[in-house]
Amino acid sequence: MPLTSSFNSPSKEKRSSLESASSRMIHSPKEKIAKGILKNQDDNVTERIELEKNGLHYTKSYICKSTDLKSDQCEETDTSNCNSNGLAPTTMTSNPKFAETVDLAKQEELIVSKKSEAVLNSVKSDKIGFEGIQKKFYKETCEGSVLNYSASEVTGQNKPNVVMRESVTEDNTNNISNIESLDVEKQRSGQEKSSDKNKCDVQTVILFAENKTKLNVEQQKEVTKCNMQQSLNKVSEKFKNENIEQDMFVDTCDLPPSMPGRGKKRGRSSGSGSTDVTPDAKKRVLIQDEDNSKNIRVTHHTHPDFTVPGIPLTLGEGDVGQLGLGEDVMERMRPALVKLDDKIVQVFAGGMHTVCLTNKGEIITFGCNDESALGRDTSEEGSEMYPAKLNLPYKVIQVSGGDSHTAVLTEDGHVYAWGNFRDANGSMGLTSGGIRKEPLEMCPGETVVKIVSGGDHLVCLTNKGEIFTGGCAEQGQLGRVAECFAGRGSRRGVDSILKMGPVRCRIHSSRKHATFSDIWAGQYVTFAKEKESGDIYSWGLNNYFQIGFDDMQNRFIPEWVPSFAAHNKQWTKIQAGQHHTMLLDEEGKVYTIGRAEYGRLGLGEKSGEMSEPTLVTKLSDKCIDIAAGQSVSLALTSDGTVYGWGMGTSRQLGTGNEEDVWEPVKMSGKQLETRTVVGISAGGQHTVLLAIDK
Repeated sequence: MPLTSSFNSPSKEKRSSLESASSRMIHSPKEKIAKGILKNQDDNVTERIELEKNGLHYTKSYICKSTDLKSDQCEETDTSNCNSNGLAPTTMTSNPKFAETVDLAKQEELIVSKKSEAVLNSVKSDKIGFEGIQKKFYKETCEGSVLNYSASEVTGQNKPNVVMRESVTEDNTNNISNIESLDVEKQRSGQEKSSDKNKCDVQTVILFAENKTKLNVEQQKEVTKCNMQQSLNKVSEKFKNENIEQDMFVDTCDLPPSMPGRGKKRGRSSGSGSTDVTPDAKKRVLIQDEDNSKNIRVTHHTHPDFTVPGIPLTLGEGDVGQLGLGEDVMERMRPALVKLDDKIVQVFAGGMHTVCLTNKGEIITFGCNDESALGRDTSEEGSEMYPAKLNLPYKVIQVSGGDSHTAVLTEDGHVYAWGNFRDANGSMGLTSGGIRKEPLEMCPGETVVKIVSGGDHLVCLTNKGEIFTGGCAEQGQLGRVAECFAGRGSRRGVDSILKMGPVRCRIHSSRKHATFSDIWAGQYVTFAKEKESGDIYSWGLNNYFQIGFDDMQNRFIPEWVPSFAAHNKQWTKIQAGQHHTMLLDEEGKVYTIGRAEYGRLGLGEKSGEMSEPTLVTKLSDKCIDIAAGQSVSLALTSDGTVYGWGMGTSRQLGTGNEEDVWEPVKMSGKQLETRTVVGISAGGQHTVLLAIDK
């Protein structure tokens, strides 16, 4: 229904509400034209005040297109001064400068529109969501009783549209009419109202996204700019035809109710092959990715070959059951067969326990369990001395272990661990909660491709090339904790070091962050291979040059190792004991560095400590694997032969005696006569081999 003359200048409160709403949401499609006459109108306001001071009456002219029109069809909405024939009254001021006169409320509204751009910039800087603007617009316009909405047809699939309809000022030589009105009405896609033929076709449509969709301010401005241009084009055509009519329509105003359903989202259309998707589509992609994550199968070149299963052989000290040979066997000088019904693809020797991985992804453990390193109940006396299988709900593809903990990597990239970490003060717990008897996920939210363990720390490599560490940090082996915070008594607390955290460093001679392709760990040290260059970075204990630096200073953050790079080789595997390190290059040659005591470097009795990698010349055959215990070293050649050197007290070398070995010696035994070794692992006091029949 058309407005009457009662729609005059709004109250201060209403104008404030209208300013707030229009400044945030509505830009006139004839804003350029309005700005062109703004100065003129401001002068009119000033002179109107002067006229009123002098007792003169300031009136408004009404220009009707035809004498056949009724008073409610005049171009201005205020028809209180119209004659019965629709023509303008003759009580206009005689001053020709005021041939064009405008109602004060309309002038104030034009001034408000001038401020809208500044307010919009404020909205942008404050990052006000478009959804919040919509709600506030509804609220303010309803409270101001200026603009009304009808929510009768607002559903989850029909979006409310705000339409602004305005007349345009045309400058004629005889008379000038400055008319402006606002329209708010619901738009239905694909529908037109035939009864609105005499209504102005100048429209600017601002589409409100649904409550779940938030458009940024830049997108709002682009939409408004586009619609303004379209509206101006239509205005030009209307002026040419000189057939402009103005009406204002008001719907009932109700705050839109919260919609129970999520209606159909409208995507961003593009004819240029845009790949943008709607929020619903994005959500479906996320759900699909989440579902696909269950089907992820992580791979790494260090994973065991499940197509080549073998049998475990053990030797060395077995006083706590780490040999898996029963309560009566306390030691073995030669490799002994561990009787298992399952086929084994990987063996690992921890400090005083052993872990075997079957070709079905199951875990078998035996040995010391005083801190729950076995992950199973051994309350029955002597049960830890015999191999037993763990009941895990997932398939495991890699295992590692330390002095008192065990870790497993599942096929979908999750890491679980149980047991305990220790430091110089004793037990730390696997977490701040203490020792864990049941498996605990260590890197939630990360897809891990490889795990390795030091004596009391765990290292994980993700599919993004990132490294996460947790455990004891006293010697710097975590690579992410400063020396002042490395102890459990630091102000950051024990949880900061036990909880897995990322290791950050930059590529040598670059500001770029490093990513890694491989990791290795020793008793108190960690090594990583940088993905792009293949350079080695190390951190941890360096009291015998074991991490490659000649200053004997520990490293608490990753550092590029110049002594390793000097050889200009690609290192394929690194293993570390308590105070020495072994390196295997791409040609199958073995190098050692660190402490020389007990012959662990394999360089002869006259050799001393080495501050850089030194070739073990007595190993002439090509080697495919290496392993380091506390004070022993092992190497596996391509023909399946095992060589060992170092401390003989623990009987780990398979020589049949307890003498120290200063140079590589071939391991022998009855169990090796008909078998070929395919895997080796050296623990604190025992050795585990994986062999297959010849």
